[in-house]
Amino acid sequence: MSAPTTKNEKEQNELKYVEERGIKIKNEVANIPSERSKLHNPKMAICREMTLLTLMVAVKDSKIKLGCLEGVSSSGLAALQWKKMLKDKIDVTAATLDCLDSINVNCKNNYIHPIPFPLDFTRTPGITLPQQGEKEIHVCQARTNVLLHMEAFDFIFLDPHKSCTSYIDSVFVNLRHLGILCLIVPDISMFARSHQVVERMYSAAVIKTDYIKELAARVILGKLARSASQCNKGLEVLYTQSVDDFLLLCVKVHRGPHIADASNQNLRSVLHCRMCEERVILEKQKAPVENPYLLLPCTCNKEKIGKTAVVLGPIWAGPIFKPDFLVKMKNSSESLNLDKKSLSVLNAILDEVEDSIETRAENSECNEEEVVDKDTKCDQNTKQTENESVTNKNLESYTTKDNREHNGGTQNLKRPLDDNENSNSPTKRPKRVDLKNKSEKELWDHHFIPFYYNTHRWKMDAAKKLPKLAELIQLLKSDGFRASRTHFDSKCIRTDASLKQIAQTLKSHCNVYH
Repeated sequence: MSAPTTKNEKEQNELKYVEERGIKIKNEVANIPSERSKLHNPKMAICREMTLLTLMVAVKDSKIKLGCLEGVSSSGLAALQWKKMLKDKIDVTAATLDCLDSINVNCKNNYIHPIPFPLDFTRTPGITLPQQGEKEIHVCQARTNVLLHMEAFDFIFLDPHKSCTSYIDSVFVNLRHLGILCLIVPDISMFARSHQVVERMYSAAVIKTDYIKELAARVILGKLARSASQCNKGLEVLYTQSVDDFLLLCVKVHRGPHIADASNQNLRSVLHCRMCEERVILEKQKAPVENPYLLLPCTCNKEKIGKTAVVLGPIWAGPIFKPDFLVKMKNSSESLNLDKKSLSVLNAILDEVEDSIETRAENSECNEEEVVDKDTKCDQNTKQTENESVTNKNLESYTTKDNREHNGGTQNLKRPLDDNENSNSPTKRPKRVDLKNKSEKELWDHHFIPFYYNTHRWKMDAAKKLPKLAELIQLLKSDGFRASRTHFDSKCIRTDASLKQIAQTLKSHCNVYH
């Protein structure tokens, strides 16, 4: 008779395995939490659900089978979640530099067969791989940088344990047109703690500010845009998510030097006042500004002694959310059964960009009249083109008859395709739904308010109280300003009003001075 298992043994056996969204993985590395987080970090569950939701939207928008990569994969958790949810709609590859024993064990525990993916230096990137089954994934033991240089993907998810700068330059080499990159950036507090490290890694100047999280996101997006432009590719930011001390950046790549040049126009510098935290994004120009303090809405330079402002950046000055894509994610979240925390974060982001969605809807209604006028003009021009086309067809008929008589009655027909030369051959990859590059107006037409203000740092009289955020937002909207909460910080407010204008609204409505 075997001895009965004690409670401690049962708890130890339960700690060895972790289950997330129906995937059971082995979780034993060391007793140190930092070492254990290499296999499974429970704080990243929200980011993994958001990437899964992003991949679901990308699969719906595309009619072809997407090649997906989970780089820096220690346990293969995200790759297994993708394969279990989307099955044969995607080809999944998990890459790690460590031993593949942990990934192979996790695959077998979840009834998925791991297929070794050896690197072939003679193989050109982009050639389609053998198709995967519903319960198969590719597993590659190599550096993620090497795999990114040797293979092309449509969807890349990177969750580095330390810094992400070592992967930025190699991720855009073979990322296909309309491909999506989901990048997790750890340790955002580094931007406020050690500015010299940020300047060394991201080539940007930063200081500690109230909006440090969004500043860090825009600095990293600027680094991504510069690296993508070196590969003749431009960026379209889909969304930016902030969770604790982590950032999840999701961008879409558009191929072409024209889009790359237009994307680089969104790289600007920020003039930041160190006294009142007021800021303004500088225009991109080669000529220096004669008196940059006049660009700030504050008068701290006149009231204080010395240099009161600093230049930060370069940063990404374009929008960091795409409203249409977020609405698609919201619609797809119903079938995914998101966790409460993930759903609350998604709802907070949607509430934050609600103003930009409304402005886009108003602009579309205003443009309907212009479209009607263009249609009437096109109807008049179609009659002329029809007459011209009839004459051209008659001329073509005469020329074809002459050519047939000259060539002895033979016709110049196209050579029929053989069975081995069909469009679905293994050496050729079918095209995406939309391969045409969009103009910069279509990519960055929605206006988004950059940065936010921290209301808890405002000075007040002892006998008077500052209104709550919800009431303050309504007061600003009643005065004609745009205002909303921000998911970056629950104590902050995002508005296009300056500090002086906010003080005037408070003075007029509730007699509270800023």
